[in-house]
Amino acid sequence: MHDFTLNSLQILGPGITDYIIGSIDGLGEPNIRLTQYDTPGQDGGIITTSYLGIRLVTISGKVTGGSPTLYWQNRRTLAAACAATYDNNGLLQTIPCIFTALDGNQYQFDAVASRVSFVDGSPSFANLQIILNVADGIIYGQQDISSGLITRPSSGGVPFPLVFDPTIEFGSSTGGSTTINNYGNASVWPIIYLRGAMTNPTIYHQGQQKTMQLQTTLGTNDTVAIDMKNKTIVLNGNTSLLSAKTSDSDWFSILPGNNTITFNTSLTSDGGTVEVTFNPGYYAI
Repeated sequence: MHDFTLNSLQILGPGITDYIIGSIDGLGEPNIRLTQYDTPGQDGGIITTSYLGIRLVTISGKVTGGSPTLYWQNRRTLAAACAATYDNNGLLQTIPCIFTALDGNQYQFDAVASRVSFVDGSPSFANLQIILNVADGIIYGQQDISSGLITRPSSGGVPFPLVFDPTIEFGSSTGGSTTINNYGNASVWPIIYLRGAMTNPTIYHQGQQKTMQLQTTLGTNDTVAIDMKNKTIVLNGNTSLLSAKTSDSDWFSILPGNNTITFNTSLTSDGGTVEVTFNPGYYAI
């Protein structure tokens, strides 16, 4: 591994001498949770479900310093980077972990530390072990992927030309439809933004045949964020619109490979847009 940053503290990389990382284990396949039972009266058994479990990432190495004073300072800094913190609502915050593989690709996962252990080896270094728990088990690419702004279909089917931030990768789209590529190997949950005036917006994932529809009318300055992972629908950053979701709507993910998403509303005069955003996901790297 080329480098590793834990909660903005770089512990591995060129020029890093305060932390000597020997191994980072747990970036392969995450734990798998199986529902299974032995078959009564005969050999074998039955497995009914398979889900990703919590990924455990173990970092082993040493923390050191040019003097006992610097060593203890570095030790406290690392411990603070792994400490549990809570937001204003009392919710536990995850630790962002960003690393670059030897092939140059950059990845991220969000974790909670369950163990930070130091075993003194001398007055100025200690062996360390950190165990990080990754709740959803997925490792994410650092590239932000966006569908771009999708308009409702028009009779002419004219593409919607816009200039976007070149640091974000966009799918190809025309009015009413877009194709976006999740070039990872794991399904991921997108955040979908509805912006501007629209009535009863409908977003449809063709491959999964799943629809998300809201029975509501949005104004020109409104923005709605549909968080498929956390199953929230929020208007203008502070008002829940969960009650506007129709009873036959589904939360859907973005599958590995190409995904075709369509968008429509009840009124042909609606000028609002939809944007689908996500990071590519990996079961293992």
